[in-house]
Amino acid sequence: MRVIILALSVWLCRAVKGQENCQRPALEKGFFVPHKEIYKHGVTISYGCDSGLKPALETWWGRITCNSGTWSHTPQCIDNTWCITPHVPNAQPTQQLASSYPLHATVAFRCNKGYEFQARKYQAKCVDGGWELPVCRKNLYSCDPPARVNNAIITKPYHDAFEHGDQLPYVCAKGYKPYSYSYTTCTDTRWYPEIKCERITCGKPEVQNSKPGRTLKDSYNIGDRVQFQCRTSYEFVNTDYAVCEETGTWNLPVCRPRSAVVCKAPRISHGSPAERLAESYATRTSVRFQCDRGYEFEQSAYAVCTDGQWNLPVCKRATTGGSAGGSENRETFLPVRDCGPQPLIENGDFTELPSGTELRFQCKVLYKRAGPEIVRCVSGEWTDLPVCKPPCKVDKSRIHSSYSDEYVPEGEKKTFHCPSSYYYTYSLTVQCINGQATYNHRC
Repeated sequence: MRVIILALSVWLCRAVKGQENCQRPALEKGFFVPHKEIYKHGVTISYGCDSGLKPALETWWGRITCNSGTWSHTPQCIDNTWCITPHVPNAQPTQQLASSYPLHATVAFRCNKGYEFQARKYQAKCVDGGWELPVCRKNLYSCDPPARVNNAIITKPYHDAFEHGDQLPYVCAKGYKPYSYSYTTCTDTRWYPEIKCERITCGKPEVQNSKPGRTLKDSYNIGDRVQFQCRTSYEFVNTDYAVCEETGTWNLPVCRPRSAVVCKAPRISHGSPAERLAESYATRTSVRFQCDRGYEFEQSAYAVCTDGQWNLPVCKRATTGGSAGGSENRETFLPVRDCGPQPLIENGDFTELPSGTELRFQCKVLYKRAGPEIVRCVSGEWTDLPVCKPPCKVDKSRIHSSYSDEYVPEGEKKTFHCPSSYYYTYSLTVQCINGQATYNHRC
């Protein structure tokens, strides 16, 4: 009970403290109605000035309110020829303003962005209790604020007017992208170019060695899924559907041959791998080993994956004394002719090196090699084979080019310049990723 009474007392004290009364403020050559020494919280009183004077307000009398011991403003009486704080539309003062100014006082202003002084007059002058004010008018070539763009915002501050040449960048909402430009420019009282934000969509997805589960549409929204069916003798690696990503590209499934059985990481007796092991290996890939000290290889130092089974090297006890790595350094590869005809790799070819045990691979112009450059013959099988990844063909409509076809090699970028006939000239970058060309702009 005592705790409740104490808490209530504290609350009442705070409430009373928050509603303090006000003393009558000082006012030289003026008077209050009603005239008292103390005024209660919340009371509003009027005040006036003696003959020849006026309140520092826009009216000839003033009113103030007591709020918790403080008056709403400090009353002041000034000469009738003085002026109160000036205000110039579309302008800002160059220094901090006072509450009143004497006769003939001047205050300098500067026009807001997109405005200019009329007749080059930039000062306000106090004349007989009123102001002679400068006028800020819009520049001849300034622009009004641009029209609203759906699903977009401007990343610069708002102004009533913008100067010729001002650029405003736009950012589209999530799930949208600029139709062409991402900024607009004030040009001779107009904004150019017109900004639009279009919904990000994906075109028709294509998955190698498969067909779609239903008829494809021309475009898909972000998050849409399209189910596929692998061709006969093929199977999905993970999912069986494609997903339209926020970038407007597809996350595609992969169909691989059913016969593409993999081998788990290999192990041998009296030896260890000479390279970091992966979790699994495809057919015809190899792993190099080294024998323990005192052991040497019977033949090859390589394990070769064949249809899910390893052809493993054998480490036997050395007859002449071995060291770490055994006879792996003395191993010789088989002549390439022992593996039969050279492998056929689409868009690439091999060159036999003088040693007769190695083939050097190269791709056609613009194609990018993925895999080893050197191929050898091990135990009658070729080591891991490379492939040639095709380049991306540039969509000429995106760069407005009338010249011959342009290509970008896999994994590389290429910069193009928009034609000078367009109002704005800038560079456009095309990148080739997994056979798909991506563009950062459109001319």
